[in-house]
Amino acid sequence: MPRQAVSAAKLYALLQHEYQQSRVVDCVTGCPMPRPVFREAGGADGANWHVAAGLKCPRHCERIVADIVAKLAAIYDIEPPSRP
Repeated sequence: MPRQAVSAAKLYALLQHEYQQSRVVDCVTGCPMPRPVFREAGGADGANWHVAAGLKCPRHCERIVADIVAKLAAIYDIEPPSRP
């Protein structure tokens, strides 16, 4: 099934919504959802976006972020940026 192309802002809103539904309530560091960044797709099955790595949390919020990114990467692509 082809991915639906959405704006980066729309994808971020979807990521944030999923994260708010899934994140650990007692997270002491208040981990944010990283913003999605456009990139060329890594292959026919790869999404054309990623989020920055590096989130480290004692409650393992990075695992929740990774699961959400994997789920939404199968559904959405970012609309490519316009070129001048």
